Amino acid sequence: MRLLNYYDKKITPEARWLLLQWSQQMGLEKPLTLPLRDLRVCFEVPLLKLRQALSCLTEQGMVAAEIYKCGQKKGRPRTHFTCTVNLHHELAKVRVPDVTPHQTAIEHLFYSSTAPPMPGHDEHPNLLLGQSRIQHLPVVTRWLLIVLLAHADQTGSIRHLSYVDLQDLTGMNRVRLRSQLRKLSDMGVLADFQGVRLGKALGIKRTSIIVL
Repeated sequence: MRLLNYYDKKITPEARWLLLQWSQQMGLEKPLTLPLRDLRVCFEVPLLKLRQALSCLTEQGMVAAEIYKCGQKKGRPRTHFTCTVNLHHELAKVRVPDVTPHQTAIEHLFYSSTAPPMPGHDEHPNLLLGQSRIQHLPVVTRWLLIVLLAHADQTGSIRHLSYVDLQDLTGMNRVRLRSQLRKLSDMGVLADFQGVRLGKALGIKRTSIIVL
């Protein structure tokens, strides 16, 4: 999925989640025409977060909003959202790996269904979130976990991404990213995490090491 490999820290995790849901459920070539109260249910995003995500995307020129009057009936006009040429152009430039070892786990997380064991946790299936736990996870946490899975190797290790890379892939600032990584660690999803600080202490340049 191109969205999981798109680097731009200005696009918030909620906005990225909205685009991913949009692409999977409807297709980015189709406009969003449902009322926001219906979209929040379809996309599993609280109404306030949905408004903020759409605002982020419109401000960044990724989505355009058009206002339509509801015929001759009284009431508020309806806003339709469409993806801009700029968004399609940016996503077309994204390079996607030929193989994603954890595609099944990603899809389970995305669709809120019972997820399979995480890499390295085969004998402890409770460490990966079942349906009830996934549905109660904030969108930002689910997005981070999906991104980590998309970039993990067969063993569940991620060695090529720095903190800056993760911020660009998730749309989180450093403080929020560390908080979410800590949350996943406390849940038992991350088996190990070593940040770039260790590399600096050793006087070498290295990326973060994350093991799922």
